[in-house]
Amino acid sequence: MARKSSRKTVEYELISKFKAMLKECMKDPKDEYDKGFNEGIRRAAGIFVDCVGDFVPVDSVDKDIWVAECVQRFVVLVGSQDDLSDAYEAHAIGVQRGLYLAKSIFAQFVDLHLAKCEPIDVEPQGAKRKTLGRSLWLVFGSMLDREKEKYASSVYDHGINQGLELAARYFMENAEKYVLMGESDNKEIWKAGCICVYGSDIEALKTKTTPHYNAVRVNATNAGLERSKAAFAEFVKEMWQ
Repeated sequence: MARKSSRKTVEYELISKFKAMLKECMKDPKDEYDKGFNEGIRRAAGIFVDCVGDFVPVDSVDKDIWVAECVQRFVVLVGSQDDLSDAYEAHAIGVQRGLYLAKSIFAQFVDLHLAKCEPIDVEPQGAKRKTLGRSLWLVFGSMLDREKEKYASSVYDHGINQGLELAARYFMENAEKYVLMGESDNKEIWKAGCICVYGSDIEALKTKTTPHYNAVRVNATNAGLERSKAAFAEFVKEMWQ
């Protein structure tokens, strides 16, 4: 029986394949837009390298759920990289376009490589807790998507959406903390505690206006984070009635 690849080997292969796909999209930098575009592509590559461990399949996770989670996870990570500076400067627009294209490339990467990747024969510690955390994040992430401005056409609308994406990334990275809190015997105290902790953590994510940031965009991003609090309270009530 063939021996399964180690985690490090799988990670290296995935990084190499995704970087190769992104490299084909890089532009010959002739102006600030092209430079920004390439920077967006490089940021996307960096995100994947930093988080590649989260994209390696394991035997304890359902393949279909895992594939859907991978796509949503990458979209959230890339979305939170959006720049708070003037969105209409050529370089900033290029960065946004590069990040946007990287999300499409990642969807292709999932079909071509991730979906066919053989799960590593490892049972992660606390697998049940991790699986529940993934499930909670997928549900809450969908709720935050519904809160977004669907036809965003202004700096303010884009800021609202970025705030919601930052909230989604926060919960994605901290879902297990809420699972641990849920192991309390008193459900009502636990729900109130979750809402309190989430609100406090979201406040810490808010950005103050500085000369380097577009004030409208910053205020809108903070408003998006604030909007996520109401969505989280509803999420807690629906999941644990």
